[in-house]
Amino acid sequence: MRPFAPYVDGYWDVENQVNEHIKGLCRQAAQQEAEEKALIRTVTDFEKRRSRIKQTFLKALGGLPPSGTPLNPQVVGTIPGQDYSIEKIIFESLPRFYVTANLYVPTGAESAPAVVFLCGHSKEAKAYPVYQKVCIALAKAGFVVLAVDPLGQGERMSYVNPKTGKLDVEWGTYEHSHAGLQCTLAGFNIARFFIHDAMRAVDYLISRPEVDPDSIGVTGNSGGGTQTSYLMMADDRIKVAVPCTYITSREHYLLTGQAHDAEQNLYGAFSQGINYDDLLTSIAPRPVQLGAVASDFFTIEGALQSAQRAKEVYQLYNQPDNFRIVVASGVHQYADLLRIEAVRWFQYHLQGVKEMELLDTCNPGPLENPEMARKDYIKKQEPLSTLPEETLRCTASGQVSLDIPDSRTVFDLNLANWRQNSRKPASLVELDKAIHGNNRQAQPIWARVIDHGKDRDLSWEKVFFFTEPDIAVTGIWITADPKARPWVVLLDEGTDAVQKRPDFIKELAQDKGRLFLFDVRGMGAVKQRPVNKYRPQAIYGTEFVLNYNSIMLEDSLVWMRAFDITRALAYVQGATEMDPSLYAEGWLGVLGLAAAAVWCQENTVSHLEFHRLLQDFGAIIEERFHMGDHRLEAFDLARLLNIEDLLASFQDRAKIHSWMDGRGKEV
Repeated sequence: MRPFAPYVDGYWDVENQVNEHIKGLCRQAAQQEAEEKALIRTVTDFEKRRSRIKQTFLKALGGLPPSGTPLNPQVVGTIPGQDYSIEKIIFESLPRFYVTANLYVPTGAESAPAVVFLCGHSKEAKAYPVYQKVCIALAKAGFVVLAVDPLGQGERMSYVNPKTGKLDVEWGTYEHSHAGLQCTLAGFNIARFFIHDAMRAVDYLISRPEVDPDSIGVTGNSGGGTQTSYLMMADDRIKVAVPCTYITSREHYLLTGQAHDAEQNLYGAFSQGINYDDLLTSIAPRPVQLGAVASDFFTIEGALQSAQRAKEVYQLYNQPDNFRIVVASGVHQYADLLRIEAVRWFQYHLQGVKEMELLDTCNPGPLENPEMARKDYIKKQEPLSTLPEETLRCTASGQVSLDIPDSRTVFDLNLANWRQNSRKPASLVELDKAIHGNNRQAQPIWARVIDHGKDRDLSWEKVFFFTEPDIAVTGIWITADPKARPWVVLLDEGTDAVQKRPDFIKELAQDKGRLFLFDVRGMGAVKQRPVNKYRPQAIYGTEFVLNYNSIMLEDSLVWMRAFDITRALAYVQGATEMDPSLYAEGWLGVLGLAAAAVWCQENTVSHLEFHRLLQDFGAIIEERFHMGDHRLEAFDLARLLNIEDLLASFQDRAKIHSWMDGRGKEV
């Protein structure tokens, strides 16, 4: 037996078909969004659409956590200074969910405007020197500033081993994606916790006597730019905003092959038209300054597109000067120019400082770099001295989880939400809708036989066909008994198993009689080439990127591949005029089970056999150190695909040789 050579033995270029298929669907959605926005002529038109977008945004989060619980704030230390002091704050955004923060209070502040500073993906978070400088500059300008540690960073890492003090799950974006997968399975987005923390930070600020509750601004860059943009969408109390080094456009992001973090991938963002400019205009006509850098991986082309769209919205309100973009040179960072211009923007709009000349950077052209005109101004800025991370700590150890052992994490909160809100399992109709999707187009099956031969007592035949107009899939018939009932076989290696596990394949063929060893899209002989530098199945890798892009289409690779399996069952039934059986291993087992259940609404699967079948998606949600397989990530999957109920529908036709627990271990 020979496995498929590259390009399906030279018959078809499949190496980028999954990526291109998803890109095509995203581009269609982006075109529909652009056409919808082109019809906006009035403020009423815009606000009607904005209202829908905000509702869709909140739905994509799975809603926000309940607010209004006691903050129980503690001032655990104060660092005095001449122009400002820094208070070390701990508050509870939810019961026992502790937030560490630094509050910069200008000397003599009284009913002063305030700014929430939301940190990007730096390990030190609020203590990162670049972020300290933004907070110091604002404090020196008379603003009360609350710099908040995001979850998974600073003093809020959730997976610190209490015995060793080391991390069992890497900090920051890796932690976000680890916990984020569990949130997605439960029908949430981990961003809901970031947003809620930021909203509670606003609650804390307005509780302070030094703060004017009607003059609240927000800024942050990178992941903090994400949080800033989301807070604008969720909290009407924000009067002025400066999101930096995050805003691009979905269309331009799509071209890079890069991965967003779990909190940055909103369910239905493409299909529902939630683009970056919608984040920018979520508080229009209130003032917004977009900060960008020319060589960011959040592409400048996308930032300029979003800025142009935002300008058009502000023009509808006859307040074009309430939006501007500032572009600094350099790569991804809260650059000096962005800091300087953020302070000036807040001064202008929250302090009423009118004597500043803003015109030099208010409306830069597409390629204009205002930093060139501001070099002398930047050089004249007062040096800003930062403090060591240890000095700014709110906890003795530097980690909440070590100092407060009963503190809760996103894992705990998500698990509690899952148990509390665990809804009635989805109907077969819902599962069918997920698998067939909104855009899935079942192709007539024209199988092409491109090679065949014999291997001792086995005959083999290689075929490929299309499950959708642009999706080719492959399979190898392996036959010991041509009269035997056919089995669709799903293995992790796909058809490559004939080379990687030849003895196993021969034994299985002799046992079952007739196999159709099948490759779902992106696997085996139709394996997707890497779209970036990361290992294909790792966090940020190809599977991660393509699956999250699918989730932004209200879809998933889970459903796409389950659809492929329904087509394989149909092909095998048509080719043999017999009801097929199904054999699957590992993660493909749940896809095969779902596909078989949907296909059996009008057809029959004779038998099903599984090795290492996942016990339950709830087992992943309930396991702090879960298997981390992003191939099994789909929004609300734990409800939509109830393994126990689906198995029960097959009664004695399903045989489980072994199970897999939430850690991915065989039991």
